Amino acid sequence: MTSRPAWALRLPTFALIAALLLLTWLLAHWTWVFLTPRQQASSSSASAPALSKVLAEKVVGLQLFGGTATSELIGESVPVAAVSNIGVRGVYSTRDGRSGFAVLVVDGQPISAITGQEFSPGLVLQRVYPDSVEILRGSQLETARMVTSTGGVASPSTPTGSSDALQMTVRQLGPRQYGFSRTELLAMLKRPDQMVLLGRYGPHPRGGAVLERSPAGGLPEKLGLKVGDVVTGINGKPLSGPGDVARLYQLLIKSERVSVDVLRAGNKMDFGLQVTS
Repeated sequence: MTSRPAWALRLPTFALIAALLLLTWLLAHWTWVFLTPRQQASSSSASAPALSKVLAEKVVGLQLFGGTATSELIGESVPVAAVSNIGVRGVYSTRDGRSGFAVLVVDGQPISAITGQEFSPGLVLQRVYPDSVEILRGSQLETARMVTSTGGVASPSTPTGSSDALQMTVRQLGPRQYGFSRTELLAMLKRPDQMVLLGRYGPHPRGGAVLERSPAGGLPEKLGLKVGDVVTGINGKPLSGPGDVARLYQLLIKSERVSVDVLRAGNKMDFGLQVTS
């Protein structure tokens, strides 16, 4: 038998080594292809929070130290509110401050103001918050805070005061159906001594606003509401808390018919309010 050359005997070993080298190269190549974009993306994502932190620190720094370039950083114009010399005796506000009203003190006289309306020549109540209000004086925005006699911020409350009777006529049109004049409602809301007759609402564990106090002869009593009633919705939209009750008065000013969903002793009830001019 003819013996095979030595190189022929080593050929399977050479082929195995070559195959291993090729496999190693392929693994290294595709590992680089897949991992390189991810590393770039991770480095970009890592730099984004750092950039956001730098911008945030600049914005906070400008706000704290009186800078004027804050609007340039955030890309919009932000009005700076000046401190107002108008006093705040009480507020009735929603969560976002866009609806509600307040009792203000102008030149020593208490005045009721409704958001979006002029309460004194050149003065418009812009926003109402639990402890402050924003007032637009011409083109200048001002902030007035409600303070106690000791200088601290007072808790949200309905203005105190007294009145013999509600200065508006409420007519019963049917079972849980009532009507009144928008003109009389507006006149009542502008009188600080009448605002106490709107009653006081508090939060309910399952949402809505529970009537906690209803003065004799006040508006809640005239509308058939009782202490313990929970107002759960207005015109089909749920209430998240007592602050949303101010939305009811805003609708009464603008709408002709308003429905109020009430929960009384576990029973659902619907009250209809009709507003005439």
